This record gives sequence, C-alpha cells and structure tokens, in this order.
Amino acid sequence: MSASPEPVEAGRTSGLVDVQASTLTFFPVTPQKFIVMSLFTLGLYVLYWSYQNFRRVRDYSREAMIPLLRIFFLVIWIIPLLGDIHARAREGGIVVPWRPVVLGGLFILLSFVSLIPNPWSYVSLFAFLWLVPAVQTAQAVNTAAGDPEGRNNAYSGLNVAAIVVGGLVLTLLALALLSGVEPTTAGAVSV
Repeated sequence: MSASPEPVEAGRTSGLVDVQASTLTFFPVTPQKFIVMSLFTLGLYVLYWSYQNFRRVRDYSREAMIPLLRIFFLVIWIIPLLGDIHARAREGGIVVPWRPVVLGGLFILLSFVSLIPNPWSYVSLFAFLWLVPAVQTAQAVNTAAGDPEGRNNAYSGLNVAAIVVGGLVLTLLALALLSGVEPTTAGAVSV
C-alpha cells in the first residue's frame, strides 16, 4: 500500500505523477460576480464565499474545524482565512500586495459601521469590497492549479433570484434614505 502524496505547489510534479489535485484551491468566483452577489445579497454572499473556502481549507489540511461555526464568528476567523489565501499564493510564487490583517481588519471595521446611526450604517453594505483583493488572489491560486473547478462567472437561477430580491430591497432602502424616512425594525411601534 503506497502512501498518499504530500500536498505540493500548483503545477509541480512528484516523480512522474502530477499532483495538482492534491493542492489547495479556493472557492472559484470571479471578482465581478463576487461584487455583484455580495452587494445584492446585502453581504450574505460573503458568508457563502467564506464557508466554501473554510471547507476547502479543512479538507486540504484535515484540520478539525466546523466551517459553519466559522462563518457565524466571521469577525474572529476572517483574518486566518485571508492568511490561508495569502500563504498559499506566496507558496505558489504569486505576488500578493495585501496583508491579511489589514484587509481583515478593514472588513471587520466597516462591518461594525452598521452599529452607528443611519444613514452612515448603510456604508457597512460595502464592507465586502475589502475582500476583493483576496478573491483575486484566490482566483490566481486556482489559475496556477489549472482551474480545477472552472471560473464560476455565470449566474445560476438562484443567483438571479437573489439579485432581483436584493435589488428590490436596495431600491426600497435607497428610497427610504432619500425621502428621509427612517426604516424601523419589524413590529416596532412609534408613539
């Protein structure tokens, strides 16, 4: 019985056997799709993207982790996830011009802007923009590994439905903001 090959850098071979399948790749999504989906799902796509990447890191590293718990505590785990993407890219010789602590810190900071009074709280809808460099880097890692899962730049029916619903919600929020009406929480009674 032969031992399974150790994970190696993308494109490197071990003897005569190509071991690209044993390299760590990340959730494939183009930056454009990431931006559109994150905006129109009001940031929920960031949770999906993070979950998919935590799954891939867990499966590759065999680390005992529960990806679903990590997305519930994303403010704690986003920097380590960005660190995994950063480290994997650098191992593959990809130039990475960003630091995980900076991107993660800015993402967390902008996410917490939602706690301040309106209209400034709406700025938090754009927190995902700080993750775009990591999405680009993850795409470069996948490209170096031969894009084993493809590019993921098409929109499924579920994606389109999320964009339509999110677009309606964003439109209502924008109209409320422009008209000066303060959105209230469901069931709140004003006296």
